[in-house]
Amino acid sequence: MEFRLRYLRENSGLSQEDLAKKLSCTQQTIGSYENERTQPDIETLYKLATIFNTSVDYLIGYTDIKTPYLKSEVKPSEYKDAFVEGFDQLPDEMKKSIIDIIRIYLSKAD
Repeated sequence: MEFRLRYLRENSGLSQEDLAKKLSCTQQTIGSYENERTQPDIETLYKLATIFNTSVDYLIGYTDIKTPYLKSEVKPSEYKDAFVEGFDQLPDEMKKSIIDIIRIYLSKAD
């Protein structure tokens, strides 16, 4: 699993000390997270994702989609954009499965 904390921190122009202040922890703790010697707890992961405006999934390397999960204030066109971006990154066999699922749901909606 790729933990993207250092990448996000550096791209935001924050030092380890700056980030530590935002999280009310020590600079050594941030360094330990970045070097994967220790792992942040769930609450800290949520705070980090909020600070960097991303999802926890992206932060821990589970997905390559950086944007946070969509909330109700998102415009319908943005749902489509996020879906297309994610869909394009999937292997072909997963794309086919998703298309099959969509067809099943559409047939039940009739």
